[in-house]
Amino acid sequence: MTGKAAVAAALTLTLCACAGLEQRSEPAPAPSSAALPELAQILPGRYGPTERPGDAGRWLQMEVTVEGRSSDQLELLLLQQTAGGSERGFLLSLAETQSPDWLTGRFTPLAGDATLSARSCAMRFRLRSDQLVGETDPALCRFGGDESVVGLLKEIAFDGNRLTIADQLIDPADGSPLQEPDILELHRLGSFAGRARVRDGGQDWRLAPQVRVTAGGSLVEPLDAAGMSLGIQIDLSLVEGTDPNQPILALRVITLHDRRVIGQALADVGAERIGLLLDDAQIDLVRSPDQ
Repeated sequence: MTGKAAVAAALTLTLCACAGLEQRSEPAPAPSSAALPELAQILPGRYGPTERPGDAGRWLQMEVTVEGRSSDQLELLLLQQTAGGSERGFLLSLAETQSPDWLTGRFTPLAGDATLSARSCAMRFRLRSDQLVGETDPALCRFGGDESVVGLLKEIAFDGNRLTIADQLIDPADGSPLQEPDILELHRLGSFAGRARVRDGGQDWRLAPQVRVTAGGSLVEPLDAAGMSLGIQIDLSLVEGTDPNQPILALRVITLHDRRVIGQALADVGAERIGLLLDDAQIDLVRSPDQ
């Protein structure tokens, strides 16, 4: 098997993740002049993986922010955070080309002290409507020194709500893969605002008028107008559904005194509203307009 064939075989999973974005639909290509402003609006946000059984303690999120913007260029910072507090990420620069459905790009990793690395790699992006798929050339994208030099095939795909980042180390001598590809598939996490109330002593209702919950974030303890706890916590997470590629938004209500789940509601990952109606607790949340 040739070096190129070996790489193609090893990257089947990676390429399927990216190619699947283009297979969803075939809209007319958007002009580059309109693409960068649109990407500046839809790409920023917080992304997280689908929670699966046994994922406790493996919290991970990616935050995408706009770092710079001009009429023909866009700079995005992608910062990955883990439960241990460690951070890693890279700066992604996008620029227009003469072609309406292609963008040039460059990614620059962050160093250990959160400053930009001295090395960066060019990328090429295919653009269709709100779908963006790009990759480096491992023959040109090299890291390391002396005998430890390796090539990097980095792929980034975005379809409006799902962000896929795949990394494959390549042997520069023959173009063969050095290990299995590292694939990170993340889904957009939304913030929701609304109110919660519980029955106080089985009679009157006690209201928390302002509750804000972020999917994939920390448990939220609603407080009433006097700053007193309602005695519950709200958890909003992305969980695995019957289709692993289509997570479900799950709302859980947990009692503070015995950590018991007293109710759960499920909704589509892009739902604008989610709530729970119980005899002694009611939650009503609406997606924040900036998410």
